Amino acid sequence: MAIPVPAIINQETFAAAQARLARHTHMARRHNTAHAYVLRGLVRCGPCHLACLGRTLPPGSHDSRCRGRTAALRAARGERCTARFAPARALDVWVWQDLCRSLREPALMTHALARAHGGEWLPQARQARRKTLREALTPLERQQARLLEGSLA
Repeated sequence: MAIPVPAIINQETFAAAQARLARHTHMARRHNTAHAYVLRGLVRCGPCHLACLGRTLPPGSHDSRCRGRTAALRAARGERCTARFAPARALDVWVWQDLCRSLREPALMTHALARAHGGEWLPQARQARRKTLREALTPLERQQARLLEGSLA
C-alpha cells in the first residue's frame, strides 16, 4: 500500500541537486579516465606496500607514485616512503610482456602457482627474508669498514 508523502523541496531544487551530484561524480578523481593507465589500481609500492597513483606530467609522460609520498599519508604514518616514481608506460609494457610470456610458456604459470600454494609469494615471508638478510649484512658491512680502515692506516 502506497502512502503519499508531501514534497520537502520543489522539483526545480531537486533537479538542480541531481545535476550537481552527477557533475561531482563525473569530475571525481576516482572516475578520471582521461588517461589510460593499464594497471590503474593494481600497482603497489615495493617498500611500503601502499597503492600507487597514476600521475600525468606536463610534457605528456605518465608515472606511478607511491601514496606514502603524499603529505596526508606522511602525516598519518609519521614517515615518508622512499620509493621513487615508476614510468607508467614502461611498467605497462613490462607487465604486458610478462603476461604474454606467461601465456606462451605455461610452465612459468605452473611454477608460480606452486610457489603461491607453498606460501612463498606472501609479502610477510618476503619481508622476513629481507629483514634476515639485512641483519646478516650489518656485521659484514662493519667488517668491511674495519678492513678498509686497517688497510688505509
